[in-house]
Parts: sequence; structure tokens; C-alpha cells
Amino acid sequence: MQRACLSHRVVGFLLLCAVISSGLIACKTLERQKCNSENLGQSVEKFLMALRWEEYKVASQFIPLPSRRQFWDDMDLFQRRVRLMDFEVRDVSLRQSTMSADVILQCRFYHTDDPQLHTRTIQQEWRYMNNEKVWLVVKHDLESLILAGLHR
Repeated sequence: MQRACLSHRVVGFLLLCAVISSGLIACKTLERQKCNSENLGQSVEKFLMALRWEEYKVASQFIPLPSRRQFWDDMDLFQRRVRLMDFEVRDVSLRQSTMSADVILQCRFYHTDDPQLHTRTIQQEWRYMNNEKVWLVVKHDLESLILAGLHR
């Protein structure tokens, strides 16, 4: 009788452990799903669409807080000099181990002082911020669009 009671407790304990561990695995899987290429792609798209339509305040939400001052300085120059016509994501290299990604884009744009259409390929670096659960661009490479064609 005592053995049967002990056996039921052990089975109950093991069942509880199984439920808890499956819950932890599910949470970890959910966390990983948010750090995926689909969510990254949506963030890249929103950031670039905001730039295209000159919604810099929206675009700034994809910049880490410590880098926003520099971003606003860059955008002041970008707004005076560049009009982004369209863009195409060429490649995304997602690194789950570091929760980061390189995004290669082809951008078509013109300068406000010269309506000649330019095409440039740029590379951005994005990082998944685990605390905020968002993808942020840590290197946007938009300065290459600003500087394109300046040294003629």
C-alpha cells in the first residue's frame, strides 16, 4: 500500500515535470519564432517604406535608442539630398546564434539637385533585441545613397 502510494507520487511528479518542460520548450519556440526571417522581413519593409514616403519618425522606431541622434542627423541630410524611388531585398543572411542578420538591398533613387535615376546595392545590419522583442537596424548604409554621384 505504501509502495503504491509512493509509485503514484513518482508518476505524478514525472508527469508534472513533463508538463513544465514542454511548456518551457513551447515558450522557447515562441521566442525563436519572433526572431525569424519573416518578422525581420516585415521590419525591413516597414523601415524602408517609411524612408520612401519620408516618414522619418516611423523609420526612427527601427533604430536603437543610442543611435537615434546620429540617425536624425543623417535623415536631415538624406531628406535634403535623396528621394528613394523603390527598393528590392536581394538577400537576407539570418544568424540565429547571434540574433542578427545582414540584408542586401538594391535601391533606386535620385538626388534632389539632379533627377538622374541611380541604382545602388547597400548592405544593412539588423539585430533582434530580445528585451524589446523587435528587429532594429544597427547599420543602415544610407550614407552611400547620399554620397552617390557627389564626386563627379
